[in-house]
Amino acid sequence: MALKTADTRPAKPEDQELARKLEEQAALEAELADRELRSANLRAELGAFERRYLHFVGSRYAELDEWKAQIAERVAREQPENERAQQAAREARARAEASFKKEERAKDGAKAMMEYVANSKMVREKTERLKALRLAKEAADKQIEVTGKGAGKR
Repeated sequence: MALKTADTRPAKPEDQELARKLEEQAALEAELADRELRSANLRAELGAFERRYLHFVGSRYAELDEWKAQIAERVAREQPENERAQQAAREARARAEASFKKEERAKDGAKAMMEYVANSKMVREKTERLKALRLAKEAADKQIEVTGKGAGKR
């Protein structure tokens, strides 16, 4: 049985360059994963903000449309012979009803969004925990590799 002797030749420049490039690639891949996670989180937060904004503003528009409909209906009652006033009242009421329905859908969407945000938060926390575990394992593996090389070369 032959004993293996340690290779004492200096590493070739190509091997050193390859090792450096592999380390650089690993660092860039980790940074990319971090940025992709951040991007996904920002997109989710932006979507939540847009829904909250539209819910808030949408409710104000629904209220405004209701007021306009009431005014137009009052003018139509005061001027029953005025066809324009009658038509304006019908159109204003249709807009108010559409705004109300849209606001109801937004409320349902906001409720669903709250559930989505809660779920997204859990996923984000789990992802961050798994990332920390992966980084710790990689560091431990690298430490074993470094100490293993020193102990294995006798």
